[in-house]
Amino acid sequence: MNQALSPSDLKPDYDYLPFNNTLSQIGSGIIGTVVIVMVILFVVGCVMVVVGKMGDRGGMTKIGIGFIVFSLVIVALVANSGRLTEWATTLDLFGDSETGGAALMLLPGVGRML
Repeated sequence: MNQALSPSDLKPDYDYLPFNNTLSQIGSGIIGTVVIVMVILFVVGCVMVVVGKMGDRGGMTKIGIGFIVFSLVIVALVANSGRLTEWATTLDLFGDSETGGAALMLLPGVGRML
């Protein structure tokens, strides 16, 4: 018997289209470039903090600390973007009435509307 597909039957297929491998390599290259740039910003921030402390320049120290924090946050997000995306695509947002789901645990009122 031939049954129609429903949206919940759709699952990611990363090998189906012939250019997915190329897109994956491009994404990996961009992630690598961003990580390298963030390492450079981290080093610049460290140098600014040291120069600011040695020269008694509080403004330079604050900017250097900003560079350090910014670079660490961005590199954490970008370097783990694949895992974050995988986590987001496997979330069961709504589930069913027995298992619930992420949305039902966060917003119990949603369950009454379903």
